Parts: sequence; structure tokens; C-alpha cells
Amino acid sequence: MKKIVFNTDSLIMGGAEKIALDYVNLLKDNYKILLLVNEDNGEGNILGDMIPENISVKFVVKKDIMDKLNLYRKLKKRNVFYKLMYSIYLNKRRKSYKENITKILKDEEYDFLVDFYCKIPQELVDSRTICWLHMTLENLKERIKIEYQQKFKKCKNIIVLNEAMRNEVKENFKIDELKIEKIYNFFDLNKLEIESRDKEKLTKIEKELIEKDFVFACCRIDKQKDLDTLIDAYQELREKYKRKEKLYIAGEGDQKERLENYVRNLGLENEIVFLGTQKNPYVWMKSAKFFIHSSHREGFGMVLVEGLITNGLVISTDCPVGPSEILESGKSGILVPLKDKSKMSEEMNRILIDKELEAKIKKEAKRRCKDFSKEKILQEVQRVFRR
Repeated sequence: MKKIVFNTDSLIMGGAEKIALDYVNLLKDNYKILLLVNEDNGEGNILGDMIPENISVKFVVKKDIMDKLNLYRKLKKRNVFYKLMYSIYLNKRRKSYKENITKILKDEEYDFLVDFYCKIPQELVDSRTICWLHMTLENLKERIKIEYQQKFKKCKNIIVLNEAMRNEVKENFKIDELKIEKIYNFFDLNKLEIESRDKEKLTKIEKELIEKDFVFACCRIDKQKDLDTLIDAYQELREKYKRKEKLYIAGEGDQKERLENYVRNLGLENEIVFLGTQKNPYVWMKSAKFFIHSSHREGFGMVLVEGLITNGLVISTDCPVGPSEILESGKSGILVPLKDKSKMSEEMNRILIDKELEAKIKKEAKRRCKDFSKEKILQEVQRVFRR
């Protein structure tokens, strides 16, 4: 049985982090796998229960360094001391990562190295390495572009998530085009459907919230996800179109406190609910009027496919590079321009009132979901390993 070292960044809740573990579970019966996780975030490793019992796990940067780094990341804005300590531990993290990953990969015998974030130092990349890209390469710094060029020249394959990413790689890097493979992230359609109906683990308050009329967003709460535009569009939905549905936002991130204050200043604290991290966001997707995504950029946008599977009605910004391909240029979902709160609120209202449009989109979404099934994607991944 061939051995794969599968490198992922962390076990914290996030789209790419979750799909990495989904792939480990998908491949575990056909390959011997070492899961190499860049960071040990201790109690923050909430995806750890997704790791199969028979999978070996090694952390590159140990918990003691990450505990300090995460602490000072939270405190660094308070004063110069915490900012200095954050800088010190950031350097420790970088040094520890470089030293440890070099030793681990030199000591391990393996057939393939899946670099799921394309973060492996370029000097450790060789013909066994599969570079797996998750984000648009638009506006890469020249230093990073040079490093990618070196990696891509030496690696076995580059996996991209959609046609736009394939074209970016072809246009920006002088490499053999035959190295580039497009493989969608996969989804267990049956499992998601079952989880989307499971309300038993909700708290009493959550069970009350989920019975109300609401629209739903789920993402990291950072600048990239542009929740400001979504909140502004929701305010317009209420004021201009007189809609009463609430807006629920699931997730955590460094912009959460600022956005909570922003919502209070708008007087919408009773209408916009921050749900925090939800281990089962699918039950919220299922119960929502529709799922909405306001990101500036995406690599794939797996949450959009999850919205298609569990709800069938998805509104997304037409950001680079995933949403347009996932929603087939608007055929199986609704696309709106970036940072356009008025168009977003208009489309939110339209999908709430136009039942014919709702039925049409749900039919197309059901068809589109089959393109992301785990059975189809497993065949495509195994083909890469066989070549």
C-alpha cells in the first residue's frame, strides 16, 4: 500500500481545514496516511474528532509555542509589550516550523506528499509532491510568485479547484500544462442531508432561534468575507423592502467584535444574531430561507456547495475565483457584484417573493450537486496518484 504524507495547516474550524480531513477520510482505505498538521492549537483543535483512529498524526509546531502566539495575538493591540511578545513568538513559530518540517520529511519514507496549502518550503518539494491550491493567485507578491515557480517546476502535479485557477496558473507560471489537474472539492451528499435535519444537539436558545424566519451566512469573520456589505444589504432589505426575516451569522474571527459593535450602532442587535462556531452549520442552512455569501475572494467556496446541497437557494458575490463556476454563472444560484449592497438586498428580496424563481433555482441546484459527489472525486484523485 502506497504511503501519503498529507500536510494541512491546522485543526481549527475552517473550510479548507475541514476539506483536508474529508480527503484524509476519503483516502484512508486505499493508502497509508501520515497526517502532518502545521500547528497544534490545543483546545482549538476542534476538528480533531474527524481524524480516523488508524491515522498517524504529527504536529510541526508544538502546542507551547502556539499557545503563546495565540495569546499574544489577542493581546497585541493593548500595548507595546504584548506587540513585542507577539513578534517574538511569531519568529519562534517560523523557526520551529522550518526546522521541524525539514526533519520530519527527511526522516519519513513516503510515495506522495500532498501539500494541501502549498506551504511546504520549496527546497523540500520534489517529484513526489502534489501542490494543492485553494485560493486565487491574483496579486501575488513577486517573492511568493518566484517561490511558487520553483515549487511548480519540481512537483508532480498542481491541483486547482476550478477553471479560473487553472488559467491563472497557466498564465502566471512557465510550467508544463499537463501538470495541472482540476479537481473539485467533494461532498458526502447523503451525510450532509442527514446532518442538516439533526436539531437534537442544539441548545434550548438555538432551538428557539432556528424556528424563526431567517437568512443565513457561515464563514470566518474576517475582512476577506466582507460581512460589512452583507450587514448593510440586510439593513436595506428591512428598510426598503420591509422584510422581517432575521440574519444569522455563524463563525468566529478577528472582525467579530467590531461587527457586533457595528450592528449595535445600527440598532439591529435583535435582528442580526452572531451564532459563533457551529460544528453543524448544515442544520441552520437547511432551515434558512436561503444561504448568502459576501466574500471578496475564494479559492473554491465549499460553503456554497454545502448551501446548494442542504438548502438549494444560494446568493453569492461574484468574486474570484470559485462562485461563478460553482453556480454556473447564475444558473444554479444567484450572483451579485462585489460590495454592491443595493444589488444584494434587491436579490435577497427577489428570491424571497418570487416562488417561480425559487423553484427553478432549486431544481438546477439539485442537478449541480451531483458534480461534487465523493464517488466522482475519488476516481479523479486516484487517477493523479496512478500517473
